Amino acid sequence: MKLKHKAGMAAAVSLAVVVAGAGTAFAYTGTGTTNTTTPPWETGNTLFPSAPNYPNLDPNSKGGILFYDANGNQIAGGSSLSNIGTYLATTGTPARPNGTLANMLFAVPDHTKPTIQWTPIGATGSNAFPVAAPGPVLASTVPVATLNTSGGEGSIASIAGVITNDPTTGYDHILQVRVKDSGIGVPTTGLNSNNYYWSADIEYNNTTSAFTDGLAVGAWKVVYPAVVNQSTVTDAPIPSLASPQQYGTSVSFSTTVHVGTAGGTGVTAGTVQFFDGASQIGATKPVNGSGQATSDATTTLSIATHSITAVYTPAAGALFNGSTSGITSFQVTQAGAHNTTTGLVVGTASVTQPAPVTATATVTDTTASPNANVTAGSVVFHLDSAAGTILGTDSNGADGWTLSAPSGSIPAGSHTIYAVYSGTTNQSPSFDWNGSTSGPGSFTVITGAVSNTDVQNIETSIAAGTVTIVTDYSGTAKLVVPALQLNGTGTFFTNNVPFGHIQVNDQRPGNLGYDLFAQSSTLTRTAPAGPIASGTVGTIDSHNVGFTSVGQDLGWTSTADTSSSNVSYASDATVQAANAVQPGAAAGSGGLGDGAKIAHANHGYGNLVIKALLTINAPLNTYYGTYDGTITFTAYSA
Repeated sequence: MKLKHKAGMAAAVSLAVVVAGAGTAFAYTGTGTTNTTTPPWETGNTLFPSAPNYPNLDPNSKGGILFYDANGNQIAGGSSLSNIGTYLATTGTPARPNGTLANMLFAVPDHTKPTIQWTPIGATGSNAFPVAAPGPVLASTVPVATLNTSGGEGSIASIAGVITNDPTTGYDHILQVRVKDSGIGVPTTGLNSNNYYWSADIEYNNTTSAFTDGLAVGAWKVVYPAVVNQSTVTDAPIPSLASPQQYGTSVSFSTTVHVGTAGGTGVTAGTVQFFDGASQIGATKPVNGSGQATSDATTTLSIATHSITAVYTPAAGALFNGSTSGITSFQVTQAGAHNTTTGLVVGTASVTQPAPVTATATVTDTTASPNANVTAGSVVFHLDSAAGTILGTDSNGADGWTLSAPSGSIPAGSHTIYAVYSGTTNQSPSFDWNGSTSGPGSFTVITGAVSNTDVQNIETSIAAGTVTIVTDYSGTAKLVVPALQLNGTGTFFTNNVPFGHIQVNDQRPGNLGYDLFAQSSTLTRTAPAGPIASGTVGTIDSHNVGFTSVGQDLGWTSTADTSSSNVSYASDATVQAANAVQPGAAAGSGGLGDGAKIAHANHGYGNLVIKALLTINAPLNTYYGTYDGTITFTAYSA
């Protein structure tokens, strides 16, 4: 049944309480919901020995008041002034015989009166008892009142809004809550006189904190009689999966918080935070109606033995102490090692010394689904067997497992390479990989160059509006390329001249074959001195210099072998078009810029004389002047 406000109730319950030392200031001591100082109006109760705190109690009080929330949890405060509790139950003196009604009143102390007085400032209507309420409240055999909180009954804020706080220390922000039974104004005598009531003193804070006890603005709490919180016990967390578990497995932890002792009734208000050592596991979780709470599931516990605990924090105003569980040991282990396979690709089938031997390995996790590349660990490349000479080691698989080893120390002939993957040990936080060895990768080493290098200089010039190129064979003799002229389409300069007397004299025993290579440098302007015009260039790219065949202009003679089938002109010695090259930058791949094989001799003994046509191209923005460069010829064993 709802309590209802009744007009004119205040005058009917005014009381004067005579107390020695009226007007003396005092201060509460203690923290939280426990007060250790008796206020001056609680002067000693000689009438009701069964009342709490006897004899230190308001002389007109015959017992205390307990406050409950809507779930039947006893509280001693709250964070809002809108409601001091859904239920109020009296303690101490039983109700009057046949009492069936209860009323709640508020009063405020005033230190300026000749004697300390409580002035009633409001009351609720009558409420029948006992009432339908949660189990803990129904355990009371004395009057129980239920408040219509949505209608404003029991609102400290509405009461505080019409009163003026007494600023004296110990009086400000203090209200006394009283409960009377069988209705106000009913004539009774003796201990059942209408002058007596159940009472509790509360502090409220609608402006600033009344005392130095940390009460927040908008909150209230019981300050007398002193309230003692109940102890709690929090069970050690129970994992959702038995320990140990492999890394990455999802696991959560649960606990139960009991009132009093382990195995007692579960608390019904408050929160639990789970910890892994000093680190929180997920968010704070509320306890359910049985005191149970379960952590967020986690997959991030590291590979180690963990100490899991749960910390219970009571709800605001709840009469419970916090508690911390014992430690649950939970072990996370590394997952089983994954198998791997190692593949190998050799860069080239043959390597001419001292060019490097290259290879690339690939390590694949064959246990994972789908299979995945492995980048941890290292790969060692061995020569001729899986335990042979080490050619190189790569410990960074993120950019691929690669080998580049000089071939100069490898004997000429056929060889194999093996790639050996080491695997990993204690790879944290995940699993390890087992090692594996590739199959053989084959290659052949060929001995290096068989003749000295012959460097020849070339030179050309460009008159104003034309280009002239001059070359010499060696020393001071120069082969002169006529001035370069515009081509037929006017897109670049070009000219050519026969390049004769390219001679190779082979005196090796055995009449062995060889390949003749030629490589041009970039031509650089050497005369006249001074800067070049803006927007022009002073170089001719090496790729725009080359040998071209023009029929009978190419002649072959050999003192050792006159058969033309044994000496062949290289078809890849070509000249790149000038308008496709930007001089001064790495450009193109034609001509002699990267070197080109210009002749091959199956039987090289004796003297070989070659004549070819030397062609030079230049872009239209080439500045006039003289340009110098070199052509280098090199013979290699074939």
